[in-house]
Amino acid sequence: MVDDATVIATHISKVMKTHLAELFTHDDVDAMNLRLTQQAPKLAEALGAALNPAQQLKVYRQLLLDQVPLKDIRTIANTMLESAENTKEPILLASDVRCALRRTLVNLVAGQRKELNVYALSDELEQMLMQSLHQAQANGNVILDSFPIEPNILSQFQQNLPLIQQQLKQQGLAPILLVMPQLRPLIARYARTFSQGWRFCHTTKSPKANK
Repeated sequence: MVDDATVIATHISKVMKTHLAELFTHDDVDAMNLRLTQQAPKLAEALGAALNPAQQLKVYRQLLLDQVPLKDIRTIANTMLESAENTKEPILLASDVRCALRRTLVNLVAGQRKELNVYALSDELEQMLMQSLHQAQANGNVILDSFPIEPNILSQFQQNLPLIQQQLKQQGLAPILLVMPQLRPLIARYARTFSQGWRFCHTTKSPKANK
């Protein structure tokens, strides 16, 4: 038997984890910077000069959306500082941070397993999405997680993401999707909308797999 207090606490914890990015505020950015200052004062000063608190907030929220732990503040700050020389776009900065934390993130998913089974998009679907991205880029500035795609492709994601996730769960496999780096922001947003729980890896090569 589980008492009511435990059930409520578990539910609240799950809700907070799901909405942690929304709950993360400017005060939390100040707390992160204070922790960084205690560990690496020069790094904290340089980061503050490169990215203002509002810009940092957007990056931290993007990381939390992707369930990236913020414990390793030095690595996160160093990566944000280096990447800020090339871009101030939160999605791109968060992507660089994920790459810097790749061992931590893989360990979170893999645990003691030496191999990971992943799901991948078909080449055809991947190419169609890349064409949509290129068309959007040709028309001006593009927000990587919200460029327009064909309605039928969107319907495929809405229908198949929950279905595939359930199939993987029944097989005892983690729901991990291997995608191209350029497509990860968009597909991750759809996954959060249609089917919570997916993890994403990206590759520079187009994998051979079924939709």
